[in-house]
Amino acid sequence: MIKKSWMALALAAVAIALGWWWLEKATRPAPAEAPGIALQPVAPAPAPPPPPAFDAASAPTVPGSLADTSAADAPMATLGGEVDPEAPPTLGLPTAGDILAEPGDDYVKIAKKLGALALDARAPLEERREALAHALNLSVGNEAEVLTPLVKDPRLPDELAEDILSEALNRPLAYQADLYLEALTSRTTPELSTRIREHLAFLTDGPDLGPSAVAWKEAIAKAKATWE
Repeated sequence: MIKKSWMALALAAVAIALGWWWLEKATRPAPAEAPGIALQPVAPAPAPPPPPAFDAASAPTVPGSLADTSAADAPMATLGGEVDPEAPPTLGLPTAGDILAEPGDDYVKIAKKLGALALDARAPLEERREALAHALNLSVGNEAEVLTPLVKDPRLPDELAEDILSEALNRPLAYQADLYLEALTSRTTPELSTRIREHLAFLTDGPDLGPSAVAWKEAIAKAKATWE
């Protein structure tokens, strides 16, 4: 009997607890929901319309621009690099290599052609010097015919004339005397004139006779007699 009373009391306590829990839950306010940011779908941007086709005929022409050219002003060469066959040929000077490559074995003629290039002021100085160097090599035995006229020619720069005078020191004394005598009357630069007279004095074993060629001719003639 006592056991049943305890069980009834326990069930009553459980029922009271459950009722209290249910009543508290029913009266408790619902928690506020945090506001969210709704992601709205974004429509893709429309593609830009294609640019209109370029019409060269209707394009405006700016004066002085490349487009402002007439058919008469068009270049002779085409875009493919093809040259107009009716265009005049380009005139150019031969190089020393061109002259040396010419057929023939007449050294005097080749040396004279090289000498002519050395005299041509249109050619670069280095090209003229190279031509003169080859002329010096090909003129052995014909110095008076090839080199002496070059020294006398005013178109030959003094610095190239000095090359001839310096190289002549390896040649016969008679040629040196004649060459320096001709150079005395044609090369009037003070420094070069002094050098010429110094070598003439060495050849004649005498004093410096000055810039007059008349005084030197007699001294050279006497010196030549001792060289033979």
